[in-house]
Amino acid sequence: MHKVSKETLMNKVLKKCLEIANSNAVAVCVYGETAYRFSEETEIVDALIVMKDFKRGIASYGKRVNGFKLNIIALDKELFEKDVKMGFFGEFVSDILLAPYLPLLNHRYLKAVELQIKKRNVKTILENLILELPELCQELLIKPEYFIHEIAYRKTKIFPQIKHSSV
Repeated sequence: MHKVSKETLMNKVLKKCLEIANSNAVAVCVYGETAYRFSEETEIVDALIVMKDFKRGIASYGKRVNGFKLNIIALDKELFEKDVKMGFFGEFVSDILLAPYLPLLNHRYLKAVELQIKKRNVKTILENLILELPELCQELLIKPEYFIHEIAYRKTKIFPQIKHSSV
């Protein structure tokens, strides 16, 4: 059990992420369970760093912060934006922003990218529906919740292990 406030922990997570990124951090967020539920039982914190000019392209880091295990995905901004626009990494990195996340640096950038991802996903789903049911495309009335469920369903069909993931 950890006796630290969420705010204190997030400040320390941001500091660790900035140490990795040096001065190249474009955006940082915490995602997964810690982003929406934090308690004394929390043991793992997942973070994403988007960096400019990251020579390694993509990397993962494991760190310790106040007794918490910190898992960090760090990636180059251009590669991240390729994943957003055309699923370069199978949308696994960009889809982090479809679930609850907590921005720690550059909220505006993350929100803009989140909207791009959502628009692309909705467009893809609608195109697939029209191809599957062309005779009904004039009469479609779709509840907004359908889209997030369809995205999750598509991902679990391709990668069944995602059913048990927080992403």
